[in-house]
Amino acid sequence: MKNKEKDFASVLIVIVVVIILGVTGYFTWLKKSNRNTPKSLPSAVLQVDISNWKTYTNTKYGFEFNYPDNFKVILDEDTSHEDFAVYTIKLYDSKTKAHIEVDLTNNKFDISNMKTFAPTGNVNAPEKMAFNQNIFYYYGPGGGGVYYPDRYLYDYKGRILEFVFAGPWENDKTPSAQTKQIEKEMLNSFKLIK
Repeated sequence: MKNKEKDFASVLIVIVVVIILGVTGYFTWLKKSNRNTPKSLPSAVLQVDISNWKTYTNTKYGFEFNYPDNFKVILDEDTSHEDFAVYTIKLYDSKTKAHIEVDLTNNKFDISNMKTFAPTGNVNAPEKMAFNQNIFYYYGPGGGGVYYPDRYLYDYKGRILEFVFAGPWENDKTPSAQTKQIEKEMLNSFKLIK
């Protein structure tokens, strides 16, 4: 009788272990498959009027994008003398104090280099997102009570092209619905021209 109870307990333990391993494997697979599927920003309730937007064109590096007409280009220069970026474009809205920065970096485009762009405390790879026919990698705001801009990283000929959206903010640290809509429209308009 004791052997039968022992055998039954052993079979029961094996079944429980197999179920736990199966459930763990399923959720691991699900998490990995979601990370590799590009996402897009949800449609915001707020609609941004893009009819008067301007187009920024960089003929040297061969790309362009549209940006809100209330933003002014305050920097558009070769920064190859700096360690971080070879080219920087800064856009600024004096009314909302929001700014958008686009940097063509010296960083090689790979996941390990992208993690240096993560907000404090985030050790995960960026989220893959599709805009129009382009794939960007996204880091959102961080924690710790300070603001972090939304960052989108693009593979530009093996280097990181970074779009940084800083404001307008909600609660002085979270990008607003308006910012999210501006991000979506700008990144949807991004294209290579060479």
